[in-house]
Amino acid sequence: MEKKITMSQAIHKIVAQLDGPITEDELARRVFEIYSTTAKTARSSLKNAIRYDHDGRTLIWLNKDKIIPMRTFMSGIRFRIPVDARIAHACILMLDMFEPFYDRPRGGKLSLTFLDEKGKTLPARMKTVKMSAPKDLARITGNYDAEGYNLQGWAEVHNLRKGDSILITVRDWEHSVCSLEHEPAGKRQRVKIEAANKEFADTLFGILEASHDDRPLGFQIIPKVYATLPDPYGYPGDHWTQVVEKDGRMCYNRWMITYAEDLGFFDRMALTEPGERLPYVQDNYIKEQAGQVYRFKVEMAYDKKIWREVEIKGGQKLAELDQILRAAFDLDTWDHLGGFWKLIQRGTTKRVREVEIGDIDPMGEGSAADLHISGLDLKPGDRLKYVYDFGDWIEHFLTLEEISSAEKSAKYPRIVSQNKPRYRNCQVCAEKGKKTVATIICIDCSNRKEKDVLVCEECYEEKHQDHYYEEILY
Repeated sequence: MEKKITMSQAIHKIVAQLDGPITEDELARRVFEIYSTTAKTARSSLKNAIRYDHDGRTLIWLNKDKIIPMRTFMSGIRFRIPVDARIAHACILMLDMFEPFYDRPRGGKLSLTFLDEKGKTLPARMKTVKMSAPKDLARITGNYDAEGYNLQGWAEVHNLRKGDSILITVRDWEHSVCSLEHEPAGKRQRVKIEAANKEFADTLFGILEASHDDRPLGFQIIPKVYATLPDPYGYPGDHWTQVVEKDGRMCYNRWMITYAEDLGFFDRMALTEPGERLPYVQDNYIKEQAGQVYRFKVEMAYDKKIWREVEIKGGQKLAELDQILRAAFDLDTWDHLGGFWKLIQRGTTKRVREVEIGDIDPMGEGSAADLHISGLDLKPGDRLKYVYDFGDWIEHFLTLEEISSAEKSAKYPRIVSQNKPRYRNCQVCAEKGKKTVATIICIDCSNRKEKDVLVCEECYEEKHQDHYYEEILY
């Protein structure tokens, strides 16, 4: 009996037959012609298989109306490898410089083939090189081993020097064949390179902004960029890793493309000390902004019906905003950390990215404590997130409503308005026929009865004194 083909095998078979772009619907139709299934979730399973197993490996998924086979698109792409002192001396081309310009074998051993300008195969030997981590990460990661190809003979023929470039053309992506061309530093076309760099960076950032994932894998997103460029086969700009590094909006950590301010745990350890300002956070305060008044509407994340409006001067600092928020929402002023994030819209989508500004402790110290309000470069409509207590993680959202002039007799920061309280009655008093505003929720009793148990302060002292409680905010 013939063994039934799997969905993955069916996709591979169809992809191998493609010679140009295809839509999601057409790809699905062809797959299900050779892969029979009665599963109700077959279509979503197919989409997931393409996105997670084939995107960046066999296909470039631009949108449901355009899926490009990498085998046909990637062959012919050109890119640049800069010649630094190490390459000029030993001409070892590191494998990561060719990412993602070769087929990614699953479990198999990668083998690149290099051709000279005349199409002749060059002798190239794989070599393991001890690499040094950047200074800011050295104390955490130390040195590491990386693989590259030794092309010393070709380099000597061309008298390779620091500042030159090696222009690479992918001749056969599927079989990892590429050709090398030497470009002396004096022939570098700077205007074209800068234009190509800007085009690449803007395209990559636009794709990142529109992506559902704010940390897409490099081997998946970079082919999308090349597939979007008007001429990926023309004169190349700088290597894409250099473009990302110089751009300032993004970073690449050898696996993922992320926003520049998206510091991981190890990055934070390497770049900052406890209480030190985050490296990407700037305080752009000028004295002329000191008298400006910033009015924020602040809402509780779990219940937006509970809100306050607060005003604070541009010359005042986030430590003071932290204190007025604690007072406005009846939070402890002597315990737990507070923290601020800036919420930035991702492109034209409704999604936002949260850019951490820093933390503040109850003593008014911390990485964000001394930042001026006006130094955050906010404009009406911009939003912040404030978190109180990093254990319970109580979130509040701030929207800047207005920037105006200060009132001469007013003291800032201040609470200027709040929601109309919707009081709830004490349940113990209600059983006695009395109406008393509940000020406490008994957590122990609420958990046991699986419903809110609300009491006034007097009834709490009488009936619930040893129970864990929280005060009710109106």
